[in-house]
Amino acid sequence: MKMESLVIFDFDDTIVDNSKLDYMGFKIPCQRLDINFPTKSELIIYRKKGMIAKEIIQIFSNDKIKINKFLKLRKDFLKNESFNYLKVKPYSNFVFQKLKKNNELIISTANNNPKMINKFLKGNNLNQYFKKVFSINDLGIELENNNFSNRILIKTSLLKLIIKNYKYSIKYIIFIGNSLEDYYAAKKCKIQFIYFINPYLPNPKIKNLKKVTKMKQIPNLIMSERN
Repeated sequence: MKMESLVIFDFDDTIVDNSKLDYMGFKIPCQRLDINFPTKSELIIYRKKGMIAKEIIQIFSNDKIKINKFLKLRKDFLKNESFNYLKVKPYSNFVFQKLKKNNELIISTANNNPKMINKFLKGNNLNQYFKKVFSINDLGIELENNNFSNRILIKTSLLKLIIKNYKYSIKYIIFIGNSLEDYYAAKKCKIQFIYFINPYLPNPKIKNLKKVTKMKQIPNLIMSERN
């Protein structure tokens, strides 16, 4: 039976809830460096404004040496501890099982730790649903994922690589992500996009943007797009 769509999922904050990992990624490095750090509620406020880690830590310290050390420690923490703090979004297994019947599923992520992602998927019995995980490593470039334009370039390049590899008609490709970068990448590639709203991340005001707030809403929205 021919698959009707190629459904591409972002990983961080789309398939998984990164909120605890994000908070611990401030708390643990800051404690080591004796820097004040945001509370969970403060971090939500900063993230909803679209602030990145460097901008947030500058609120709590103006010591450039400590800030640079913090960014290095945070990067190492996220690389080594993500598996322990990520949480699968509710209904994910049900949704992927339902979608897999008539679609091919792919993960596209700017995350540079595909081994951790594959380990996480396997540990949560989700690996059976996904054809492949495409990460920034597949692009063969070294590009810092710490500014808006770089993230758009990374996301767009990954989508183009997937489109090239899977030969689907553009109208049968759907990308599900949680950021403006994801939206702009999908727009550049002229594929359909669904925005996964998270309560602790910005909610863009874009006209006619298709949105979901829960994983279980995705199959019906995809089905409506096919009809």
